[in-house]
Amino acid sequence: MDERPRTSRWLDLTSGAGLLLCLFLAADAALIALHLSLKFVGYPSGWTFDLGAERGYGELIQYLKAIWIALLLLTLLQRLRAPVFLAWAALFAYIAADDWFGLHERAGEWAGARWPERGDWVWHAGELGFLVGVVVMFLVVAVPLHRRERGRSREVSRRLFWLAAALGAVGVGVDAVHHLLFDAPWADVPFTVLEDGGELVLMSVIVAFVFAVAERTGRPERTHSTAATAVEMA
Repeated sequence: MDERPRTSRWLDLTSGAGLLLCLFLAADAALIALHLSLKFVGYPSGWTFDLGAERGYGELIQYLKAIWIALLLLTLLQRLRAPVFLAWAALFAYIAADDWFGLHERAGEWAGARWPERGDWVWHAGELGFLVGVVVMFLVVAVPLHRRERGRSREVSRRLFWLAAALGAVGVGVDAVHHLLFDAPWADVPFTVLEDGGELVLMSVIVAFVFAVAERTGRPERTHSTAATAVEMA
């Protein structure tokens, strides 16, 4: 029996996950548009509309998305009995905690205070080094668990690796390029939209993907005979 997940059709816009993704993407587009309006028109004037602002609307929505993803992954852990989803849930719980407490920023502050004579790049290098360490620890745990899985669980985990890699490329890679190579006023708006706006979109995709898998996992399909029996009982 084929145990691969029915994930190939999750983007069907008539499905619950497809509709959820459309709603998230509409909200993301609105947040990006408001950020651009703030920067170029000055309206709305509140700092919370700045995508790069701490505790801004964009960041608060990202907290919620990360928490929802972690909870959905715990649902998959319970339904599929696959330990790899515990590792994935821990990663997204860490993402929420890092955003809220500024863990990698604190690592950058420590590095900047430790070697102040080396300039601002030490600050950003400290942040990057901390995040690399987190990724390495995650891979040490997740890769062996992933290799042990088969069928449905392994396929879902494989797709999560690709989505997480894209999220890291936008959230960490673009940020590093911005601050280390193009740390100039003209680069602020395009790089903020690319980094923070890209993170918004990718987190929406991940929420919808995990929701689709959770929705279709552990729910037996109604066969004709089952439906007929239900009609007869009614």
